[in-house]
Amino acid sequence: MAAGASIEPNIDGRGQHLTHAALIEFLTTLVIAFAIGHLVAGLGITQVRGALRLAALLWIAFPGMLWVGAMLWENIPWQFAALRGGDWLIKCVLFTLIISIGIEGDGQFHLNARSAP
Repeated sequence: MAAGASIEPNIDGRGQHLTHAALIEFLTTLVIAFAIGHLVAGLGITQVRGALRLAALLWIAFPGMLWVGAMLWENIPWQFAALRGGDWLIKCVLFTLIISIGIEGDGQFHLNARSAP
């Protein structure tokens, strides 16, 4: 990051950039959920423990290492990296848990998979 450069989003007076940023963030979150869903289903993870292990592995291997690199090579402040890393941790944990709870023995996602008897 260049000296004096800001990490804040560039927003015009009407908030146009913020609207586009929110849409892009929503779409990227859908892609992440889709990819995690395929991993959970492909690995047959149906238990909370397995879901948490996968979430931790995904978080350490991808956003964790990317933010370490950003702090090291791009001089990103650790506070910003921690904030975004926390966002990724929440996504990884919630997506793996929700999807693993919805998967039954057939490997397909069912909305009522863990309904009470």
